[in-house]
Amino acid sequence: MAVTVMLCFARSGGTLLNQCLGCLPNVVILSEINPLGGGWGVRGKESYTTVRSQAEHWYGIDLSSDDFAEGILELDKICQRHGKHLIVRDWSFVDFFPHDANGFNPPNRFLTLDALRGRCDLHPFGFVRDAIDVWISRGTPDPEEFFLYYKCYVDALRSLDVPIFKYEEFCRDPRKVIQCICECVRLEYSESFWQYASFKKVNGDVQVKGGSRGMNQGNIAPLPRRLLDKDKIRVINSSEDMKEANRLLDYPQSYSTDHHKFEKDNNIEKGEVAFNKGDLKEAEKYFLEALKTDSRKKEAYNNLGVIAFQRQHIEKSVDYFTKTLEIDPFYRDTIINYSVLLRSLDRVHEITPILETVVDKVPHDKELNHLLNEVCLTKRSQAKIAVLCLPGWESFLCDIVDYLKTKYDVRTCFSDNMREVESAIRWADIVWLEWAHELAVSVTNHPALLEGKRVICRLHSYEALAGYPQKIKWENVHDLIFVAEHIKQIVQNQIPSIGRRVRCIHVISNGIDLNKFPFKERKKGKNLAFLGSVNYKKGPMLLFHAFLDLVQRKPCKNHRLSFQIQ
Repeated sequence: MAVTVMLCFARSGGTLLNQCLGCLPNVVILSEINPLGGGWGVRGKESYTTVRSQAEHWYGIDLSSDDFAEGILELDKICQRHGKHLIVRDWSFVDFFPHDANGFNPPNRFLTLDALRGRCDLHPFGFVRDAIDVWISRGTPDPEEFFLYYKCYVDALRSLDVPIFKYEEFCRDPRKVIQCICECVRLEYSESFWQYASFKKVNGDVQVKGGSRGMNQGNIAPLPRRLLDKDKIRVINSSEDMKEANRLLDYPQSYSTDHHKFEKDNNIEKGEVAFNKGDLKEAEKYFLEALKTDSRKKEAYNNLGVIAFQRQHIEKSVDYFTKTLEIDPFYRDTIINYSVLLRSLDRVHEITPILETVVDKVPHDKELNHLLNEVCLTKRSQAKIAVLCLPGWESFLCDIVDYLKTKYDVRTCFSDNMREVESAIRWADIVWLEWAHELAVSVTNHPALLEGKRVICRLHSYEALAGYPQKIKWENVHDLIFVAEHIKQIVQNQIPSIGRRVRCIHVISNGIDLNKFPFKERKKGKNLAFLGSVNYKKGPMLLFHAFLDLVQRKPCKNHRLSFQIQ
């Protein structure tokens, strides 16, 4: 059984959802906790803000550790022994907004996930609200500062690739959202969540004297947006950070009192009526009109994809479905429709990675599980590609190979044993030569080994400076990939005829997975360091000159250079 982690910014409806989830059977839920501290209810009164204190006072469980992560792990083991499911409502606010708990220097990453990742199974999900309403609910603080930090939170949440649920949709249809969350994190669903008002093991505005507007209305329902004066509306509507945060979460990007009526877009509704009558032209007109008012309306793109498919405009249909999934990778209607389309084209393997990701997030969805099983059982003929590389040189290939496996039957051969290399080539339809050095020289000069094969060779940089291109038989290469334009120019100067000898030349920069390197806001400091690999072509002397110049401009307390000589 995995620990569920609810990621939620302050004033986003987290307290209400906390109460609903707490009423479900066999649930133990911790409220607004974080390695940096815990949320509170009423200032000046006792609030339980640690794992240990909440476990003791709310559930009668005496934990042995005061440590945040150790306490959760210990509590999870106790829950498992008693058939309970542990939910952690993260105090995400303190990870992204200046606060005395973080020394007014937020880490800009989810510390709760960092503390637990790799130590237990995790099922995180996000619960979000329109950025404008979060700002209003927090008392309309300085918008420039607030939306800057809120956007950092949204960026970090989106980068996790976890299911995200909206407070507004929850207010409109609580049962549906609770059911979806239960399916997503494998909770037992029960109508008992309607008893949420009686659940008091929670930190948040439920404890505040007088309560919030939502708490005081006595039921779960949409609230009208609070009215603002014209000056405030003008200021927030000009905030680029607000617009980007709302764009990423598929919310309107300007203030309006109509945004939270929660009625279906009138054009969408009219379009669906026309579609059901068989009037595709009229339906298309309304869906396109809906996109004029909101360019990220996923329902409109999905419906346009269906119309294009019925008209046999296949590429247009693919484009519409792809746009929908860019907006919401877990949009169920599009996943099903796109699967039907790709099956009709005998290209079901293209939907497999999407289905696998969604089924992993929503494992109890019977229809999606059935669809994934059908896709996996579908026989398809795939081209075979062999990716060849000398051992120890394959560091650039991991993500490329993973992607190729979604479209091809892939075999990797990271070896300098020519028998193994030749065996992989004979098996393959397509041969990928990583690096244009010794292996490429040997393979391309073989008298008959590459006959009938499509050959791709990727040249990085050092090869161009080491004399390898002149030794490769380029007539046997179909596609030559350079990682930079200036490297292409160097090789073309060395071999002017290469453009005629190779069928296609491409420049494709090396990609970087930015999710592996989350940006972290830092204070100005006096420590300067360089860490990396160095060789003659990377300009090591320039590195020393750069350090010298920096130290002369602003003396550093510590400066360190640590590198491996290549």
